Amino acid sequence: MRLVLYDVSKTFENNHRVLDGASYLFEQGKVYGILGSRGSGKSTLIKCITGEDDFDSGSIQLLDEADDNVYNYNQIGVTYPVPVLPNFLTGNELIKFFMDVNKDKMNPNLTLDECFQFVGLEIGDRYRLIADCSDSVKYKLQLLCVILADPSVIILDEPTILYDNEFMHDLREILKHLTERHIIIIATNQLQSIRTVCDDIVVLNNGTLNEITHEQLKNEEFLQAVEAMLKEDDYV
Repeated sequence: MRLVLYDVSKTFENNHRVLDGASYLFEQGKVYGILGSRGSGKSTLIKCITGEDDFDSGSIQLLDEADDNVYNYNQIGVTYPVPVLPNFLTGNELIKFFMDVNKDKMNPNLTLDECFQFVGLEIGDRYRLIADCSDSVKYKLQLLCVILADPSVIILDEPTILYDNEFMHDLREILKHLTERHIIIIATNQLQSIRTVCDDIVVLNNGTLNEITHEQLKNEEFLQAVEAMLKEDDYV
């Protein structure tokens, strides 16, 4: 499976062009990072990919092995910076519900315990009200819900939980098992947090996507320049 963005452009009513011919090929089997400062257009790009927002020109396709475009909104799953979950439920109740809703897509032999183990959630976290759970537990519950829906593309939009080193270790293990069947994209302004998680990293700047090579990732001066760019607030 390949997610192909070709010459995607988007301009808002104030004539500010957020996307200006953004093109990139995302392939199944890899974890990608999209880096950009606040206001650079990362969320706009994600909304264009998910179909939440229209774009002015270009194309977005999801190609299967036969090069047929199989794109539809259900093929894209997104986790959001602040998980929106039903706080009156326990984690156990939430995941039971999602397993039932997505039973046609799931391995019928998959157990509730195995689902929680997959994202590293402890027994105590399962039976606690979501309202009383930590940020990392809420994020894992949100991610597990997306995984159960089995989309071809999983996008982690500005996961502020990246600041948590323990969570990043858990996330690496989770994503390692997802890449075989999914395209994984992490959109963030935190370069250092995703360097050890992503196979490839692209920068969204001035409306275009440009890949950072592995050689560039070894160049401290280049990395410092990227970090400086990421700290800038672009106007939206």
